Amino acid sequence: MKNRRIISLRAKFAALFFLFAVVIMCSVSIVTYRSYRNAMMERYAKEAVTIAKLAASYLDGDEMVRYSITRKKDAEYERLAKTLDNIKEESGVLYLYVVKPVSEDSTVYLFDASSKNETNYIASLGERGDWDDNFKLAKEAMKTGEPNRELEPTKTQLGYLASAYVPIKDHTGTPVAVVGVDFTMGEIQTFLKYSIKNLLLLMAAMITGCFLLLLLLVNKSIISPIRILKNGVEKMAEGDLGVQVPIHSRDEIGEISEVFNRMSFNIGSHIQEMTELNEGYYKFVPSVIFQLLGKNNIREIRLGDNCSVSLEILRMQINRFEEKTRRMDAEQIFGFLNRIYQLSVPIIIDNKGVVDSYFNGGLSAIYTSGDKSALDSAISICQKLNEEKNAGRLAGFKDLELAFAVSGGEQMVGIVGHDKRLSEVTLSEQMSVIDHLRKSAWKYKARILVTGTAVSRIPDFENRYHARILGLIHVSATDSLEKIYDVYDGDEEAVREIKERTKNDFETGVRHFMAKRFYEARRAFVEVLKVSQGDYAAREYLFLCNQYYKREDTSDINVYIEEF
Repeated sequence: MKNRRIISLRAKFAALFFLFAVVIMCSVSIVTYRSYRNAMMERYAKEAVTIAKLAASYLDGDEMVRYSITRKKDAEYERLAKTLDNIKEESGVLYLYVVKPVSEDSTVYLFDASSKNETNYIASLGERGDWDDNFKLAKEAMKTGEPNRELEPTKTQLGYLASAYVPIKDHTGTPVAVVGVDFTMGEIQTFLKYSIKNLLLLMAAMITGCFLLLLLLVNKSIISPIRILKNGVEKMAEGDLGVQVPIHSRDEIGEISEVFNRMSFNIGSHIQEMTELNEGYYKFVPSVIFQLLGKNNIREIRLGDNCSVSLEILRMQINRFEEKTRRMDAEQIFGFLNRIYQLSVPIIIDNKGVVDSYFNGGLSAIYTSGDKSALDSAISICQKLNEEKNAGRLAGFKDLELAFAVSGGEQMVGIVGHDKRLSEVTLSEQMSVIDHLRKSAWKYKARILVTGTAVSRIPDFENRYHARILGLIHVSATDSLEKIYDVYDGDEEAVREIKERTKNDFETGVRHFMAKRFYEARRAFVEVLKVSQGDYAAREYLFLCNQYYKREDTSDINVYIEEF
């Protein structure tokens, strides 16, 4: 059994390399054959056209017309025939002839040159011949009035011939006949056959040597260490958990052996740890939506699949995105966005979140942990942004500000769209709330706004985070009020210190405002603004208090600061 496994592994390596060698040999052979063949054909084409042009230079088009009509030889004809015979003899071509087409499929021979000891049939003046597909290049030369520049091998009774044609023109410049030159392809084919044969023999010898060397190296560096490691695994499977294997190299196999040696001391705990790690990993991979829907993989997803699940939602918005990108071109906009996403997305992933969508100047992420991961992500991103700014690594982004909205609770997750194009969506009242908050955060100069629903899900929120109650918002769809918190752990240090110093006065003002004690609220917000004139939320409240505190009837006054 052991020998069978090792032989099988060796055979796999041998077969793989043999297949690779065959592919290389075939590829090189094909490329070599085509390259040399093309070069030979180009050389013969030039030579054939030159010979045809030489022959055509002795011939007059008007005389060719006369010979085709009279079909009578004279002294001049005999002189020209002898000249063409000499050209054929000296050039060594197989055939040299002059033909004139007389119909769509017929032609007459005007000259058919012969050489010494010519044994082939020689056409006589006026003898008819076929004007078929074998004369495609001749027809092209008659049509264009130019010599053909390419050779096209044609299969005949004498084997494969390659032909070139040069037109003969009359006094008006009209092509009336063509000079044809044929030569056999046997020379090229013979040379190519022997060249490829020798090349294959040389490559086979080289590949055989390389194969044996590679097999030796593979056996020494891979197969033998694997066999040793396999023996150790078998011993461990039999209960010898303290087994150790020798380490002979510092490559990947050596590293595996080292890991094996460590693992063998306590295999049970390591297996448990790996199981828990895998379970934790698969909870937060990008396919988390499919898992929430109870699907094993994307192939099981169907239109209309949905479920209700408890999730945390994080929305991030680049403040004044349209203003910042108004003068940017497309490349600059994408570069700007990707710089922000490169900074923020790794933090979201580290906090076990999954980015489920990107939108105009922001992103949305979901968390299945059901605790504080979304809020921690927002704080960490803000802190990272502060760090990058202070270190001077955000050139051109000094005035960049991000706004975050966090909420949570029961969400509807499902698949919508068309059978040809599906998409995941998350729907709930809280989704609408945080989408509004991320857009309005800039109004209050708040980086992170958290709904009361999300706060209620975070254990020991008040002791974990630095935050202040921002107020109430009204959700028109449900006619309900939602408490909103301004979490300032991600603010610049100076801003964070001021908010912490004014927290009591600010929250006192908010409580008085919600109780419609506008005069008391006004005094509290004045105290805040004495310390921080840039507190936009306090400004907004003071503006409202100045409108309301003198009114006797406050029954129609709303105590929320936002409505949507």
